[in-house]
Amino acid sequence: MKLLSIPIILAIIFLSSCSHQTDMASLDRADVMAIAFYVCLTLVVIFLIASFGLYLYYRDKIQYNKRRIKMMLRNKNAEILELSHKNYRKNNDITLLTTKLSCWEKNNNRNISRGRVRFHEIEEGGNVVQWASEDFKYFVDYYELRDFDFVNHLHTDFKDLSSRYKFFLIMEHLGKSETEIMRIMCICLTSIRSIRSRIRQKSRGKNKIFKKRMLSLF
Repeated sequence: MKLLSIPIILAIIFLSSCSHQTDMASLDRADVMAIAFYVCLTLVVIFLIASFGLYLYYRDKIQYNKRRIKMMLRNKNAEILELSHKNYRKNNDITLLTTKLSCWEKNNNRNISRGRVRFHEIEEGGNVVQWASEDFKYFVDYYELRDFDFVNHLHTDFKDLSSRYKFFLIMEHLGKSETEIMRIMCICLTSIRSIRSRIRQKSRGKNKIFKKRMLSLF
């Protein structure tokens, strides 16, 4: 702005000096042409200075915008790279979980199949004399598909109840008599009373109805 004001001040001083030296009406053609020349020259200088100032302003602004855009691109690239790493880790986690789930489903389906075989053995009059401890668990897992509410009751209303004791309660739930249970589990009447006593001890406090029913069987 200071550079722009210099030519204007010069032009004003020149015109003022001319007005003081001679009357404008008495100026000859050469003087008028000189004044016009200086006025035009002043305007040209003003225009050039203004153009140069605008050029510098927009050049700095463009360079600033370029730097800002480069910085934004660098930040975005960093974010994209970070997201790529996160997605890579997430995809690895998903793959690992999918593999574990697939293995669990295979094992679970195999256990259900074994439990189904054991269930039909009992239904057809068999017993557990040749069963391993895992067979009782397979039986309970399969029966859970047939009567979820009752098996869930065994899981939630008893503390650390073994699969063998759950099998015993399922037999009672199926309406098996003591004689049938003794034959199926290859135990005597004393063993049945002992099992009931231990089951009653593992029954949680909220399961008062079951406790009363178990006490009535002694």
